[in-house]
Amino acid sequence: MRGKTFLLLTFLSLLIASQFSGKIVTANMQTSGKNIHEAQSGRELDVFTQKGGIGNYTPSGSFGPAELVFLYANVTYNGWPIQNEIVAFEALAPHGDLFTILSGLTNASGIATASYRLPFSKNDPLEWFGNWTIIASADVADVVVYDTLKFEYTLHDIAIENMKLNKNIVGAACSLRVELNVSNLGYYLETFNLTIYANFTSVTTSSVTLNCLSSTSTTVSWITTDLAKGNYTVGAYAHPVPKETTTIDNLFTNGWVFITILGDINGDKFVNAEDAVALGVAFYSFGDYNPNADINDDGYCNAKDAVLLGMHFNEHWE
Repeated sequence: MRGKTFLLLTFLSLLIASQFSGKIVTANMQTSGKNIHEAQSGRELDVFTQKGGIGNYTPSGSFGPAELVFLYANVTYNGWPIQNEIVAFEALAPHGDLFTILSGLTNASGIATASYRLPFSKNDPLEWFGNWTIIASADVADVVVYDTLKFEYTLHDIAIENMKLNKNIVGAACSLRVELNVSNLGYYLETFNLTIYANFTSVTTSSVTLNCLSSTSTTVSWITTDLAKGNYTVGAYAHPVPKETTTIDNLFTNGWVFITILGDINGDKFVNAEDAVALGVAFYSFGDYNPNADINDDGYCNAKDAVLLGMHFNEHWE
């Protein structure tokens, strides 16, 4: 049944093409399972998309919901491009039904083009997901040649929605926390890595698992041991999952941190009375307090922080 359907669809596509060329061409499929262009020396047709697929039977990269698919067919005879040749493109949905038939005329380079937009149903997003098949065919010197291409229509998409540092001034070799809001905008369970960067240097990586169409907040602890004192721009990167096509929202850069000596609460490179006053104001506070005064980052401003400040009192650096 599928074989008859394929022959019928090919005939229909070539019938459409004949309206442009003034003649009807028929496909001779008796080639022992090979493409006609393989059986007839010198005649070649190669179909591909803007995401790859060059080479006979070579798959293209994947596409996402409502994305525009650009189809290309390269038609040659004995290596020379064939101009003004009608190419028919058939797009078969994953369930095998014909979705659309398109046609294009080859240019001076032997390339014919056509395009269509993939469907998307909000009520049933998975309806059109799966492997799509493109069949391109043309008449080259009175012989029908064709090629097929497959691509996956899917949606794998993770994103970082927001990032927040619990403090902006931290002592060398101390810790700070990075709170991230991450989302899985796709329709599949995803496990992926989150990496925190300081001036584009990776400082820590953690793993996250999210169900489809869900979000979560995760906190990553970062110990500044391996970084020199100074200012750093902080960013977070969600490593793309397989077949993810939209990665612009995987990177989030919206934070800064100043690494200094222990006890330098105000970030002026000195540990002195100004820092002692800042600690005193925040002393015995937790929750809504000056986080930079929580030197050891245990969630409280108390005697432990005072001891650390006292150990480095009157120290400074340039």
